[in-house]
Amino acid sequence: MAKPQSTAIARFLRCAILVMTKQLFSVLAAVATATLTGNVAAQTQLSGHGFTDPGAFRLNLSGAGDVELSQDLQSWSHYASVTQPTGLDDLSSRGAERRFYRLRGSSNVIGYVKVTIPPGKLALLGNSFTAPLRLDTPEGRHAVFGLTNPPVKVSLYTNANFVAHTLDAASGSWTPPLRPIRAQEGFAVQNAGSTPLTVRMSGPVRQGRMQTMIPAGGYALASPFPNSGPAAQLTDIPAQDGTQVIWFDEQTQSYQTSTFDTLEKPGKWQPKLPEIQPGRAVVVKSPQPITLTK
Repeated sequence: MAKPQSTAIARFLRCAILVMTKQLFSVLAAVATATLTGNVAAQTQLSGHGFTDPGAFRLNLSGAGDVELSQDLQSWSHYASVTQPTGLDDLSSRGAERRFYRLRGSSNVIGYVKVTIPPGKLALLGNSFTAPLRLDTPEGRHAVFGLTNPPVKVSLYTNANFVAHTLDAASGSWTPPLRPIRAQEGFAVQNAGSTPLTVRMSGPVRQGRMQTMIPAGGYALASPFPNSGPAAQLTDIPAQDGTQVIWFDEQTQSYQTSTFDTLEKPGKWQPKLPEIQPGRAVVVKSPQPITLTK
């Protein structure tokens, strides 16, 4: 009687070991797959190549990976899967004001923001990406405006005032000379032509903790993340009494000023700060230098 019982126990143990072995191999395979996917995402680089002449945004991938798409840097959806180095033209980007792309499982995020300025109008824009805007070069102007020498004026905020730079359409030179526009810096653009002008800003999106030094006297400041929100979120400054935020109303074509009042505990902007659209900027003026941390 003992022999059949021991045989049954042996069969049970063999089945249990077989099941455990299969489960162990499944776990190891899942770990290996996840590790391989993570390594591929870490090795593959996603970069932006600007806009094609038809106006589509072009992505470059250095290797295999899954690309995700977002309109607001909050919700992401699958866009494309690639198995080798390639370039992708997002044809849908021709009709979209902004889009952002990332490799799944990676902090490698790029994107673009487009702002269209009507003829004869002005807009206060901001370079929210990490790369400078090189409007001082023909290639840089074509990347931003879609034209090498557009009829345009660009103003930089210098010594508490906007200084206008005019582009000569014949020579392609600026008067006075125009320096590169830094990351997170605001600038004004006036469309001096008779047709709408689209300004296209693109590049890597900043990640992590960022600090911006705002000198006393003022600074034209872009959002570190190119999405919309109240100017209070855009600046997020440790405001002192008398600190001002100057913003541009594109409908009335006029500058408006909101002042921080400490009498309204714990402090209040008068009048209320507006919504700031993507790709725009504000001017922050403070009695003392301040540090903005985002």
